[in-house]
Amino acid sequence: QDLTKDLTASTGTNYTYQWLKDGTALTGATSAIYKAGLAGVYTVVVTENGLCSATSPTVTASVLVPNVPKILANNGQLTIATGINPTWYVDGIIITGATQNTINPTKSGLYTVKATDTNGCEAFSSGYTLTITAIEDEIVSEMTAKIFPNPATDKFRVEYRSSKPTKSVQAEVINMFGMVLTSKNLVKLNGVYTADIDVSKQNQGKFFVRIISDDAVKILPLVIGGN
Repeated sequence: QDLTKDLTASTGTNYTYQWLKDGTALTGATSAIYKAGLAGVYTVVVTENGLCSATSPTVTASVLVPNVPKILANNGQLTIATGINPTWYVDGIIITGATQNTINPTKSGLYTVKATDTNGCEAFSSGYTLTITAIEDEIVSEMTAKIFPNPATDKFRVEYRSSKPTKSVQAEVINMFGMVLTSKNLVKLNGVYTADIDVSKQNQGKFFVRIISDDAVKILPLVIGGN
């Protein structure tokens, strides 16, 4: 997302330009248009034929703080009161077709939403943990997976078992916005697929481990760096 704003000076024959921020000349800012990305007071000095110069009136630029959407639960629905063009996530995975300010969740998990505010800035909500007490459809069958230790500090192990023949199994660490941070193929040993994943360089917080086999997907919550 482009967070700059174009400042445009008058144009003319043989004009040269020097933009200033808070009274200090900006290195390389010598075009008729300057992209302002920082808060401050801007002016431009326009010189004609290298002789006659004029300084523009000041323009004050402010930093817009995105309006963070807040998820509210009501009568089995999740909704946001502010923002447009939302994208909903559950456990870091985009919910296909969920593009309205209100959704009807169908599974337990950690829900987040990204929306655009009135200034055109995008922001992610905080996570909302939803537990559906009714029986839910399982997204996996005849397979089990676990991660340990959890919380993890330096590394953790993934273990996967399935009663069906499996050609390959992969584990991905994803954040609550669905971004894949690292991935690793599991190796089969004595009928169990395993992998050790290094998270020593990851920030602390809540994440997910997505385990993908030939015909099944399982998502497990992961905490890095403590409770």
